Amino acid sequence: MSGRAMDPEHPQEEDNVKIFGGKHTLLRRTVCYFLTVSLIAAGGRVFAKDQSIDQIRAKLLEIGTGKHANAIVKLKSGNVLKGHIAEQGAQDFTVVSKAGTQRVPYSDVASIKKKRLNVGIKIAIVAGAVVGILVGMMYASCGSGGCH
Repeated sequence: MSGRAMDPEHPQEEDNVKIFGGKHTLLRRTVCYFLTVSLIAAGGRVFAKDQSIDQIRAKLLEIGTGKHANAIVKLKSGNVLKGHIAEQGAQDFTVVSKAGTQRVPYSDVASIKKKRLNVGIKIAIVAGAVVGILVGMMYASCGSGGCH
C-alpha cells in the first residue's frame, strides 16, 4: 500500500506490476512489444496492399513497351510473370515471357516493377570495358609495329 486514502469512487491501483496474472502484466506487455517490433522490422509487408490500377498504369508508362521494357508482374492469384511489356491497352497489357504471350487485365495485378540487370551482367560489362581500355592503352603506347 502506498499510504493514499481510499476513495470509493476511485479504487486504488496496485503499485507493483505483477509478473504473471493481473490485467496488465509484464509478460503481456513484453509479448506485445516484440510483436510490434517484429511487424515494424518486416517493413509492413504483412499488411501490404496491392498497387492501385492508377499506380500500375503509371509504372507501366515508366517501364515502356518493347524488348527493352523488362518487368516482373505479380498477380493477385500469386503467379509471377517475368518478361517484357509488348503492348499497353486501356483495360490490360501484354507480357511476353519464355512461356509465351499473356494478356493481363490491370485488375488482376497485385504489383509490377521494372526488372533490373543482374549483378553478373553488370560485372561482365565493367570487366569488358576495363579490358578494352587496357588493350587500347597498350596499342597506343607500343604503336602498330609492336613493342620491342
